[in-house]
Amino acid sequence: MAVYGEMHSLYASNLIKKSIARQYPEFYSRYYRFIYNIFAVVTLLPIGWLMLTLPDQPLYTISYPLIIVTLLIQGAAGLGMVYSLLGTGAGSFLGWDQLMGKTLPPEKLKTDGLYRYVRHPLYTLGIVIIWLFPWMTTNWLALIASTTVYLVVGAFLEERKMLQQFGEEYAKYKAGSPMLIPDLRKILKG
Repeated sequence: MAVYGEMHSLYASNLIKKSIARQYPEFYSRYYRFIYNIFAVVTLLPIGWLMLTLPDQPLYTISYPLIIVTLLIQGAAGLGMVYSLLGTGAGSFLGWDQLMGKTLPPEKLKTDGLYRYVRHPLYTLGIVIIWLFPWMTTNWLALIASTTVYLVVGAFLEERKMLQQFGEEYAKYKAGSPMLIPDLRKILKG
């Protein structure tokens, strides 16, 4: 997972993206994001293979009726991820809009929707989903612990990119919104 995280972060870095955009502007603007996402999925396959083939030990299983609660929370988190993706432009996030040659508007800082409560709702909701699976094994625990570390580190790396991209606007947003764990008082106030 560490190797995956390093590769994923390297190819998402401004350094690599600017270098490719400078050398291959047409490729970068049209294909990079889509290929990057395919690469991210394909490079996860060996991790999945290891999960299935390495010896494993069950740790616990959540039973009824508590499993209903955990599945409802996971479902709500999944819907929150879809909502956040749609709010930021799922087509451009996935690279589909670029691949189809769509002209994208200049990127704006997203601070509404779930971004009012945390700066990285996709990471927060992803962490909720993986930790609430109704069973736990040693392999799954290793994977979700390392994925959680990767997402937290990724949030810090993303912060640097956002500060470079949006400057003072992002600094103000950062000062007023938590990174990953929402302020329940702010949520309850609505």
